[in-house]
Amino acid sequence: MGISGSLFSKNIIKPKYFYFTNGFRIKYFYISGLRLSKVVLIINSGEIDSNYKYRGVAEITIRSLFQGGEGYSSNSVKKVLATNGVLLKINTDLEKIEISASLPTKNLENFLQCLSSCLSSPYFYPKDIDIEKKRLKEEIIKDRRDIITLIRKNIGFFVLGRGNPYSKPYNLYFIDKIGKKEVRKYYEKNILPSNTEMIILSSVKPEKIKESIRFFKWDKKPVFRVNIPEFKKGDNVLIEKKGKRAVVTLASFLPGVMDENRYSIEFFTHLINGYFGARANIYFAERGLPLPQSYLKTYKNISFYAIQFEISDSLKISSFLRDLNKFKLSLRKNFPTKIEYNDAITSFIGKKFILWQNLEEYYKEYLFFKNYSKLKYFDLRYILLKTKKKSITTLTNQFLRNSVLIISANETVKKSLKGFYKLYSVEDF
Repeated sequence: MGISGSLFSKNIIKPKYFYFTNGFRIKYFYISGLRLSKVVLIINSGEIDSNYKYRGVAEITIRSLFQGGEGYSSNSVKKVLATNGVLLKINTDLEKIEISASLPTKNLENFLQCLSSCLSSPYFYPKDIDIEKKRLKEEIIKDRRDIITLIRKNIGFFVLGRGNPYSKPYNLYFIDKIGKKEVRKYYEKNILPSNTEMIILSSVKPEKIKESIRFFKWDKKPVFRVNIPEFKKGDNVLIEKKGKRAVVTLASFLPGVMDENRYSIEFFTHLINGYFGARANIYFAERGLPLPQSYLKTYKNISFYAIQFEISDSLKISSFLRDLNKFKLSLRKNFPTKIEYNDAITSFIGKKFILWQNLEEYYKEYLFFKNYSKLKYFDLRYILLKTKKKSITTLTNQFLRNSVLIISANETVKKSLKGFYKLYSVEDF
């Protein structure tokens, strides 16, 4: 579904708003002629809002939400999703839960009735909770075989160490302890109407949208978030894993979207990726090493950025670490050059506009600017020109100052690096 590029700077689609007495709100983008509708439910609570040291209770709670509600049995919910052609996705992270659904516009009202029932009066059957626990445990065990995914999912733990809500790791044994009592407690404290917003893109008449929302036992309550302690750099980490292949990750934390414009951080990572690739491609190609993968996760108060390398022979890890250190030193000297900075602005703008041709990406960018940014809507050139080289230097220094090395390798590497890293095995996660 394409959108004209001129839309981003001039013809912003203005939403209609629906407010409910319990605090729930709908932001409705009416777009005439849409045959495929989009519903996104954002719950502004996540894993940091639980009183546990590990992740999982928010994820189990939201997965169990679609197992029946007032007027809908578990089978009824499944039937509504199947017969109405609903493509449902659930994403849970540290700060929020996002439920997105795509479906034919003609079926939107039926789906909204079912969704609002499950949201406001879920049954939470123990057998369904056990099914979701089993699925999550299987995912965690699977991640142990894919070390790159394991590191990404637990990136806060590796970068910050223990003791911060943003550093909660997944833990297999903790998942076992989650039951109906823990799920119901998390739901009643955090999944509240005043903490929830629904975004809808459709061509259904606005009055029919509000009529389709039917709440049952969902009362208005205040929302309390945890106090976030100061972010502190963690220790270098070695994760013991069998096999010759090793993974080296250089990771760090940066400001979140509330502290500094998000595009400064995205542009910084865009620069590092291009800069590193341009100057290091030959080195990696000659040694048969793959190019690095990068990872950026942005929250309100903190962002995590990581560069990951997969090395086929762990015996080469010492020489690789020396070259990685040379890269860090090169960032301190002359980064970015004027040419790199100007070229990056052009390529970054092109990349963002390509993404915005997708309607879903468009509304996400719109919401970001609406909620967090005082700058002009979607005027990227204006934003980037305000992102001076000085602010990039500040971000670079912060990245280097807070950076940690995360290495996954075998017993041989473990012995050679003994005493310098905190040690874990993949079974610890």
